[in-house]
Amino acid sequence: QFSYLLAVLCLIAGTVSAQNPALAPAPALSTLNSQLSTNQVLELDGKGSYVELPPDIFTNLTVATVEGWVRWDQFRTHSRFFDFRVGEQTFNVQNRLRDPNLWLERDSQGMMDNVEAPGVLAVGRWSHVAAVLGPERLELYLDGVLLSTNLVRTYLSTAAVEKRNYLGRSNWKGVDEDFGGQMDEVRVWRGERTATQIREFMFQHLTGAEPGLVGLWNFTDGAARDATTNQHHGKLLGNAKVVEARRPTASELTSPAVVHGTVTDP
Repeated sequence: QFSYLLAVLCLIAGTVSAQNPALAPAPALSTLNSQLSTNQVLELDGKGSYVELPPDIFTNLTVATVEGWVRWDQFRTHSRFFDFRVGEQTFNVQNRLRDPNLWLERDSQGMMDNVEAPGVLAVGRWSHVAAVLGPERLELYLDGVLLSTNLVRTYLSTAAVEKRNYLGRSNWKGVDEDFGGQMDEVRVWRGERTATQIREFMFQHLTGAEPGLVGLWNFTDGAARDATTNQHHGKLLGNAKVVEARRPTASELTSPAVVHGTVTDP
C-alpha cells in the first residue's frame, strides 16, 4: 500500500476571479479595483533585449519574494521573467523549454532545485507571478494562488552560471533564449510574502515606500528606475522599451485552480 499527493493544476475555461473564496480568502473587490486600466510596461522582443539591474543588490537578503505582472508573447527556450542573485544563490522564473510550463529554479554549487507547474501559461495572457526564494524556501504562485512546493533536485555543474541581475535574460549564457513579451510592476521584498499579502497587493500600484520593499520597477517614467529610495536603477538594453499596455482587472483575471488530495492504492 502506498499513498502519494495528487496535485491537479487546471485553468478554468471561464473567468475565475482572484478573490474567489473557494481558492482562498481575498481582499475586498474595492481594494482590488484600485488598479489603473492602462500602464507603462516593459516590452522585450526576445532578440537581445533585456534589463540589467546593478550587481549584488540582493546579496544581503536571506529570503526574498519576487513578483510582477508578466505576459509571454512567445515561449522561447527557457525564457526568463527574472534571473537574480539572492544571498549566495541564483534564482530564476522561466517558461520551461518552449512549453507553457512555469518553472522556478534555484542554482547552487553543483546542484539545481526546481518546482514546476505544467501548462499554466498562455501566449498573450497577462499573469501575476510571484516566487518566494531562499536556501530552504522555493514557492511558486500564479495569480495569487500557490501552485507548487514540490521540489526536484538535479546534480550538475553550475560553474558557468553568472551572478548578475536580469529581467528577461538568463545567467546561463549560451543555453537559454531571451524573453519576448511584456512585464510590469516588478517588485522585490525582503522576506516571505504570504499568499494573502500577494493577493492583497497584486492589483495595487505601489509608491516605493512600503515597509519591506527592496526594489520596485514600474516603468512609469519610461525607464527602468527603482521607485524605492534604494535607487537600484536598471538599464534598458538592446531593443528594450517602455510602452503603454492594458493589464487585466481583478474581475477579468483567469486564475488557476489547485486541487490537493491523497490517493491510496489498496
